[in-house]
Amino acid sequence: MRGENRRLVTACEGGCAMVTVVARSQIPRDKADAFLEAIKENSPKLKAITGMKKIQFLLDRSTGKAGTVSYWESAESLKSGGAALQVLREQTIGRLGGTIESVEQYEVIHTIGAEAGAAR
Repeated sequence: MRGENRRLVTACEGGCAMVTVVARSQIPRDKADAFLEAIKENSPKLKAITGMKKIQFLLDRSTGKAGTVSYWESAESLKSGGAALQVLREQTIGRLGGTIESVEQYEVIHTIGAEAGAAR
């Protein structure tokens, strides 16, 4: 994996309501549809990860830049379930011939707007 992992949840341990993981990847531009299919294929496994509240997938089809933003109930739930997400990330991006650029963890400090809803 290129880049560096930043462990930013330490200030959140023992009381933070939610943490998030932002992962950036690069996939070949011609693999955009395969990326979406892989997401759909992995959906049952993703839904089964304990402690992960939701995950959003991002893609710039013109450049092949991809990303995920996953939301976790707590730092503890990330510790217990994060490894399963990392395995799926590595398998999926690797199978597409891509690279994982960075994986960073953050404390969610404030949210404005609706929690539900997604782009179609």
